[in-house]
Amino acid sequence: MKIARDSNGELVYVYKGIKLDKSNNYACPTCGEPVQICQKKNGEYFFRHLTQARHEGETEAHQKGKEELQESLVQQGYRTELERYEAMIGQIPDLTIEVGIKKWVLEYQCSVIPIKEMTARTKALESLRRNVSWILGKKFLQKNLCEMSLYSIRYHPQLGNYLCFYTEKQWIIHHHLTLHLQKRKYLFQESRCDLDKLDWKKIFQMFEESECVQISQSVSKEQSWTKEEWQAFVLSSQKENRQFLEALYHQSWTFDQLEVCRSYPKYSWSIKTYNLIWQGYLWIGIERLKMNQVFSVQQCYTYMKKLASQKKIRFSSCYEQEKVCYKEIEAFLKKIMQETNSLSLLPNGKWKKIKN
Repeated sequence: MKIARDSNGELVYVYKGIKLDKSNNYACPTCGEPVQICQKKNGEYFFRHLTQARHEGETEAHQKGKEELQESLVQQGYRTELERYEAMIGQIPDLTIEVGIKKWVLEYQCSVIPIKEMTARTKALESLRRNVSWILGKKFLQKNLCEMSLYSIRYHPQLGNYLCFYTEKQWIIHHHLTLHLQKRKYLFQESRCDLDKLDWKKIFQMFEESECVQISQSVSKEQSWTKEEWQAFVLSSQKENRQFLEALYHQSWTFDQLEVCRSYPKYSWSIKTYNLIWQGYLWIGIERLKMNQVFSVQQCYTYMKKLASQKKIRFSSCYEQEKVCYKEIEAFLKKIMQETNSLSLLPNGKWKKIKN
């Protein structure tokens, strides 16, 4: 990073040609922990945390990447600040860009940080009316979906669910993402563009038109759990599986009675647990309702939060997880309505049980 506090508490910005007092004790203005002066091959200085357990490794590659992005933005006429210190929230976003009357923040992440920190940083910046986009580094260019990748996914009408990466002067987009049948893997199409050919106007338009991850559409009944897969599920020693089987036993349900929950895909965006499990619990809960009882998607979500607190299901870390989960619950309720005719959707958006 290019900013720190000296021993007198004054903010110090490093720039080309500056003479720093290397005997001074510098600290991070965000967390107050010690930072050290580092020098790149071209002679320029930057600060790096002494301990990186809670902080991103401020490697030269990461610093170089931020500066390359800033240079590209400035060349195309965008007023861009590198590591602007936001005193109100005590944060230093990587890049702050003026786009018309709006301010965008690009967070360039090259190493793993706790997802709670990622979420907190985003919410704090959004409280300042900053639009935030996370750009991932080379480390995350893989088919496995880690928590940080999942949180960074956005949806665009033309690109579908997508992720943005930057590495070695290339802007990379993985678009039309779909969850693979094996958990936390994804399939995608890839587009690459050299940084010197990147049109930032189109990039910000893409960001502007994006929203939280879009849930996958339902697939045909022909693609569903087989008897063999169910047997493997039954024999599994995983705690979530065992707890769900116990719930089925107390309900006196069999595999056949889970037909409405057995269609692929096996996983959803907002929940880590098998769809079969969380949908099964929800289906059991609905079956317990009285005839003509009215309920809402919000009540379903509250019920699922209770299941999560009991460690029977696990939520994922996707951006706006609650909003995405609402969509997935609503899609499941519509599926129940279509396949069993046991629910009806009321004009006020609530649901009513009409058949046992």
